[in-house]
Parts: sequence; C-alpha cells; structure tokens
Amino acid sequence: MPVVGGSLPLLVVCLWVVYVRYALATFMSPFFSAFCAARGIGSSFAGIVFAVYPLGIAVTGVWGAPRLLRWGTRRAVVLGLATTASATLLFGYLPDLCGCSGDADGGCRSALLRWTFVACYFVNGLVGSLSDNGVIVVCGEAFKARSGLVMTLVCTVSGLGSMSGPPLGGTLYSAFGEGAAGFSATCTVFAGLSLATVPLAWCGVPEERVNGSSASPEERAALLQSDDGVEVVSAPGVRDVLTASSALSLGGIFIGGVANGSLDPTLALRLADLSPATVGLFFTVSSLTYTVAALPVGWATEWTKTRERVGDSRAYKLGLSAGFVLMGGGFALLGPLGLPGVGTARCLDSHTAACIGMFLKGVGGAGNNCVYPDLLLDLPTGDGPRVRAAQAKVDGLWNAIYALGWAAGPAFGGGVYSVMGFPGMASVVAMLLCAYAAVLQAAAWSAWGTGGFRRRAPQMQGAREAAVAAALLTAMEHQHLGAALPLDH
Repeated sequence: MPVVGGSLPLLVVCLWVVYVRYALATFMSPFFSAFCAARGIGSSFAGIVFAVYPLGIAVTGVWGAPRLLRWGTRRAVVLGLATTASATLLFGYLPDLCGCSGDADGGCRSALLRWTFVACYFVNGLVGSLSDNGVIVVCGEAFKARSGLVMTLVCTVSGLGSMSGPPLGGTLYSAFGEGAAGFSATCTVFAGLSLATVPLAWCGVPEERVNGSSASPEERAALLQSDDGVEVVSAPGVRDVLTASSALSLGGIFIGGVANGSLDPTLALRLADLSPATVGLFFTVSSLTYTVAALPVGWATEWTKTRERVGDSRAYKLGLSAGFVLMGGGFALLGPLGLPGVGTARCLDSHTAACIGMFLKGVGGAGNNCVYPDLLLDLPTGDGPRVRAAQAKVDGLWNAIYALGWAAGPAFGGGVYSVMGFPGMASVVAMLLCAYAAVLQAAAWSAWGTGGFRRRAPQMQGAREAAVAAALLTAMEHQHLGAALPLDH
C-alpha cells in the first residue's frame, strides 16, 4: 500500500478529513433554526432537516460501508468530500433558488424550500459519509499495530471538529450579515473547505480494494467460497450477537443520541438574545467537555475489562447510568426545569446556568463509551473469521443505533418545543434520561448485570475459516465508524 511520504502524512490526511467532515456536520447549529423561523419554517420542520443528515449516515453505515472496498477507498473518500462540498454549496443557495431570500413579514412559506432542504441535507449525510468510512478503513489497515491509539486520535479529532464547527459557523454568519446573504456565504466557505480537501485526499489516501484490481484471483475466490465451494464466512444476523442485556445497552445509545440531537434545532431559540457566534460557544462547551472526559472513561473501561467476571456488565451499566444522570441534570439547568402550568425556576434562568448545563451534558455524554465494551461481552469466543464477523456486526449496530437516535433527536426536540416550549422540552428530555438511568441501575444489580440473561455463543472457528482472505476480514472489521464517532456533537 504505497503512500507518498510514509505513514505519518497518511495519518495527518485521514485526521484532517475527519475534522472537516465533523466541522461541516455542526456549523449550522447556532443559526439554522432562527434562519428558518424568519421564513415561516417552524422548529418541528427544522428538526426534521437536522434529522435527515444522521439518518443518511446510518443508511451508509449499514449498506454502503460493507461495499466500500469494492469501489476503492480513495474513490470513496474523494466522492464523499466532493458530494459534501456540492451539497453544502447548493444548500446555501436554496433560499435564493426557491425565491425565499427575503425576511420581511415572516418570509417565505414555500413547500419547495422545505423539502429541498430535506433532500439536499439527506444526500449530504448519505454520500458524504463515504469519506468517513474510507479513512477509517485505511487507518485500520495501515496502523494495525497501534489501532487503539489511532482510533483514539480519530475520536478526539472528530470531537474537535464538532466543537469548532458551531462557533466558526456562527461567527461567519454574523460577519457576513445575518439573513440570506450570510447564510449562503457561510455555506460557501464551508463547501470550499471540503472541496480544498479533495486533492489532498486524492494524493494522500491509498486505493484499497477487495474484488478489484488489488486482489488476486486466488484472493477473490477465497473471499466467496472454501475448497469445496461452500461459503465460509456469512455475515451473522442480529440475533446471533444481540441479547436482552446488550439490547438494553443499545437502547441507552439511542436515548443518548435523541438527547444530543434534541438541541440542534432548539438551543438557538432558547438563547435567542445572543448572537449566533455566542450560541456556537455553548455547543463548544459540551463538545470540549466530552472530548476531555471521553479519554479517562475509555481508560476506565479498558481497566474494567481485565477485572470483570465473564459476562458481568454491572460496571458498564452503572457507568452509563451515571452519565445519564449527569446529562439529565444538564438538561434540567438548560430549561431551566419547568413544565407548562408548573412554573419555571427563575433563579436558574440564566446564561450561566445554561453553560453549566452544557458542561454537565458533555461530561455525562462520555458515559456512552461504556456501551461498546458491554456489547463485546456477548460475542462468541474464539478467533476465527466468523468471530470477527460477529464483532463487525456489533460495531455496525452500535454505530447505526446512535445515528438513528441522533436522527430522531432533532425531530423529537423540535416537535416537543413547538408544543411545550424550551423549558418543557428540556424537562421531558431530563426525565427521559433519568428514567432510563433508573432502568440501567435496576439491570446492573439484577441478573442482567451479572450475566444471568446473557448467552455467550460457543467457539466459532475452523480450519477452513482460517483460509479466508485477510482483505475481507479487514473490510468486515472496519465497515463502521462506531469506535471513532463522537457521542456528543
């Protein structure tokens, strides 16, 4: 796998691609909801627009990533970046193209603008995420000896992208003049950032393929069948890797995604008296604290893995539960806690309380990192390709479930906001988090926490499986972004 300049330049290029993608995923958070409101598009529909982006990522993670090595990693990364640039640029000029650039008297209520927003943002997430998947496959192959360190760097850089996107987007939007002109100009700048990365990716990312020119005829044959023509490696089904205990943990990932996503269309409305650049800083507080807290949580889970009894997930469920309690407290401060007809705690209704709430949300979000090692407890033992395929299935589920939660969050948050306002929406999310934390606590101290409801599969390895080409194993093992995605954005 020749790479110009050696492995360090390759790592830098891959990390830069990850940073650009996650900066572009979050730069509109401080101003898009207010921009839509000026054109008669309510918070509920703005939430739908925010939701379709991670929905596209989830679809690609399930269906596109396993096929990525058939197309080639370099082509996938370049296609993803070029699509991101094109879709972001088009997104910025949709108000002008639809005749909805004016702000007066509530602006435009064109259905065309609404649904072109949805279609364009969905394509951005669907095709653009090929670049994320491509660099993860390349990193996994090129840095096998230091995969843990490299994936930690990828996680950190993706968090930095999510952290810097909102303040950069808000600052540019204010600098260019709030309204249609600032919206299109800001999108143009970020589209240019993605486009400028295309030649860097073309020169720096190697072309890896399976069933392509880089695979020999013998390797292609080994990918599909054994010596007697019987298929050796078939992807395990969900039932092969999912138990009641792991389903509960995956439910936690979904709830965490919903909570995080609920603020995308609503936080700017809660802080309507602040500039978009300042609103972006509130998102930065959450992303920064998550990035800092995730590393010690990761170390703790690694330490726990060597000391837990086989099948015992108590520590992981308690960690996730503690994270949800912190997140619930953060949302209670963001509201501040109050429902219609109940009253609002005015003493907490301040920007300082909101900042502390975002801090608690970021710290609590790091608890989601306890889910992945919990899921691994249900994997079959052994070291054959079927075992590694089962781990790939778990990885794909972990990534897809969080992306679905992230997709549902904006629609949920926008819908509840339109009925109950921000205090009511934040209070509902806080109660949801705390309720699920109680369920996790109960499970941790029951048979679910000690392995009573687990069914560890028998060893799944054989002589014929060992003959399957390593290229397929790499493709299956890295068909996801799960270990690299930030669980707070």
